Amino acid sequence: MADYDITAKGTALEFDTDHATFNASCKIDATHAINFWNGSSGYDGYVQVFEMDGSTFAVTAKGTALEFDTDVASYISCGLLDSTHVIAFWAGTGSDGYVQVFEINLTTYAVTAKGSPLEFDTGSATYNSCAVLDSTHAINFWRSSDYTGYCQVFEVDGSYNVTAKSTALNFDAASGLYMSCAKIDSTHAIAFWGGSGSDGYTQVFTINDSTYAVTAEGSALEFDTTNGTHNSCAMLDSTHAINFWAGTDYDGYVQVFEIDGSYNVTAKSSALEFDTTNGAYNACAKIDSTHTINFWAGADNDGYTQVFTIDSSTYAVTAEGSALEFDTTNGTYNACAMLDSNHAINFWSGTDSDGYAQAFEIEIPASGDVDQVAGVSWDNVDQIAGIADSNISELAGVTAT
Repeated sequence: MADYDITAKGTALEFDTDHATFNASCKIDATHAINFWNGSSGYDGYVQVFEMDGSTFAVTAKGTALEFDTDVASYISCGLLDSTHVIAFWAGTGSDGYVQVFEINLTTYAVTAKGSPLEFDTGSATYNSCAVLDSTHAINFWRSSDYTGYCQVFEVDGSYNVTAKSTALNFDAASGLYMSCAKIDSTHAIAFWGGSGSDGYTQVFTINDSTYAVTAEGSALEFDTTNGTHNSCAMLDSTHAINFWAGTDYDGYVQVFEIDGSYNVTAKSSALEFDTTNGAYNACAKIDSTHTINFWAGADNDGYTQVFTIDSSTYAVTAEGSALEFDTTNGTYNACAMLDSNHAINFWSGTDSDGYAQAFEIEIPASGDVDQVAGVSWDNVDQIAGIADSNISELAGVTAT
């Protein structure tokens, strides 16, 4: 096989035979991931842990799925707080915004909800995308009932109850679609979103480490003047992020963005049009500082995945080999996580909108183990759909209508 080719391992697990959209996943450890989804005929909210066999890489569901919202749960985004706790944001009853912490039993991998959910927006909270800042704080970006973009920090106490900190920042008074955010450090996050006219925007946000109030840094960069939806981003290093999105004609685009010392954002090199037919439902994860994997819905909404290489000098992005078509019927609502240095797990909505999960193996060059050279242990590096960080798991929220 050629370097960075991708193969699907085993047979895809159909984890929900009725319905599974708005998937949101993150890594627990090298063989386990948690997934939240909109399931059943009633579109209720479900969550469950999934295990990847260390030899065959087959995926199995652990225990029974927890129905965490018996009414509805859409636009879900999650992030790992610590090895046994996950925070999730979603649109529930009436599309209002809810947030809650969930606990994972590391023996049975059963999931339980902690306390009661906090209703953080009584009007609407769609297109959620969150990032964990530290073990007790997460930031979330969402679109409210006035169809504009908001963000706010949320605090988790010792009993795992969640409270909202300070006042929500209305960072885009025109729109706020298809958001994806990532942690830069404990007081800064970057976000990508569809703003006015569904154009693509990005900006850095600063969190006050005393009050946890959020402020926007400088002016937002308009990175796509035609369309910037279905965003999925990941931090590559402390000053560079990569973003995948649906651009002109809904084709798939990817580009690297640089953050300077004043937290202004600039686009590096030219955007790569990686799919000339369709580039929706993107979900990306960092492999190493110069490689990222992306899952998306391409032609006919079939499921595709491919590795992308970032030039360490110019930051130009190139696609490795040919994309793997992992689902020839449907591959929407993707949510992925890197489990180890060369295996990713993806959750998606497949045939008849049923839920599927599968592991994918990446052919890493024998002499190119960047993470070992850098001294990073992948057993300790948590990553989620669309976002990676060397200190703690963060959300990669990919949301779509």
